[in-house]
Amino acid sequence: MAAFGKINLELWDCSGEFSGEKNWPAIQKDADGVMFVYDPAQPNHEDILTQLVQLFPRAMGLQPKFCMCYVNHHNTSGGILPNHNVPKCMAGLEKHIGSAEDNQGIFQGFEKYLIKLLTLLADKQRAQEEDLI
Repeated sequence: MAAFGKINLELWDCSGEFSGEKNWPAIQKDADGVMFVYDPAQPNHEDILTQLVQLFPRAMGLQPKFCMCYVNHHNTSGGILPNHNVPKCMAGLEKHIGSAEDNQGIFQGFEKYLIKLLTLLADKQRAQEEDLI
């Protein structure tokens, strides 16, 4: 991360509840990425994720490559993750599949996404600067 210098990072948790939808524009303002959390054990979670993946990036003008989805398996016995199909709405998103109990794995997955996001933003800025010249 040192290659990027100092960065400011804000994380907002909007819980995926549509009752807070009126607050979403404030969360989305000036955001450069989105991280979704998906729990495959929760009923209707795939439907909610699909709606959020369609709503948030579009409202923010973000391509899917600026987004990440963390597939969170809870209480995995012996660290073995169950097999499941990744929802179709996650196509094009950075993905990390793990367990909330695996702090190291969560950090590594998030760091990988953050480095990718910072690289994309640097490339975007470079292209904008070249367009001005």
